[in-house]
Amino acid sequence: MRALRRIDPVAVTYRRLGSRKRTRVTLTADGPHHQWSIDGHDKLTKIGMPIYGIRDKWTGYLISLEIVPNNRRADTVAQLYLNCVLEYGGIPRTITSDKGSEIGRVFDLQSTFRSVISFSGVTTLIPLHRNLTAHLHNNDDEVPHRLLPSPHNIVIERFWNYLIQHFGERMKDLVGQADLMVSDDRDRAIYNAVWIPLLKKELANFRSDFNLTKTRYQHEKSMPSGQSPTTYMMDYRSEGGQQCLLPVAPAVVITMSQELELNAQLDFQVPEVVLTCLEALIRERELSITFDNYLFYCLLIYLFYCCSHLFSSRYTLFVNRCDLIVLVLLVLFLFVLFLSWWCWCGYKL
Repeated sequence: MRALRRIDPVAVTYRRLGSRKRTRVTLTADGPHHQWSIDGHDKLTKIGMPIYGIRDKWTGYLISLEIVPNNRRADTVAQLYLNCVLEYGGIPRTITSDKGSEIGRVFDLQSTFRSVISFSGVTTLIPLHRNLTAHLHNNDDEVPHRLLPSPHNIVIERFWNYLIQHFGERMKDLVGQADLMVSDDRDRAIYNAVWIPLLKKELANFRSDFNLTKTRYQHEKSMPSGQSPTTYMMDYRSEGGQQCLLPVAPAVVITMSQELELNAQLDFQVPEVVLTCLEALIRERELSITFDNYLFYCLLIYLFYCCSHLFSSRYTLFVNRCDLIVLVLLVLFLFVLFLSWWCWCGYKL
């Protein structure tokens, strides 16, 4: 240590415990879509729920909150970003994220958009600055994409704790009560066909409720508080904000999305035969899958999956005529009848 202190005393002081303590600063932004904070959440991956979220800094509004098969794929995250750009009609001035490997495509897309769009929304044929990288480095507010350590990406990071408390624990309990064991392709197909749509629906409702919930008023906060994020997103002028969205032509976004569709995975893989059976069930019963009847659908899809190996050559014909539904219901009835007889015999003995 003495040798190190002689060679570089400044570095030794920097390494001392507490020398790199984080200092809290006041979060500031000019208005809606000034800055989007993006990040993935892996705490619910064990129950099949990798989540990726995008949150606006000034309003606290959840721009996007989606369950995806893998939130660490660059093409998947880029597709979610383009979907938001297409939905809102433009890009934010700045995006903040951690330094994960899935950020690469979003970084390229945001930088490309910003290189040809001015703050006035006018698209040009040449970049705004010939030495764009040097200019953006010297003007931090205009950086298209800012890479931060995870603890500093606070806008989205602090939301994950709220998500776990008000949504994640409840989903863990539901999945635990169902005693799901995703151990093979059959179980995975049933899980993706029945549970994932349920979880996506619940997450969409949670996002809508969050955006409509009033926040606690904080007098020391420089950005608005005391109303819901949706209120500030719609009525930003009353709080002194300005619209920071930079318009992008929808045709450009659609073209880029088509290039990503082959590699982006936003939907969970479900065998076609299971999808066909599920659609036939819902069409015949005119019901939607809920947490009250999911066991019925899981059992029937399980029988469908097993019967498909027995009637593989005629399977499509069976499903199209809904004959297989009658067959499975008959098997289910015989199973219940046998179970009742077995219980009655055991009770008699």
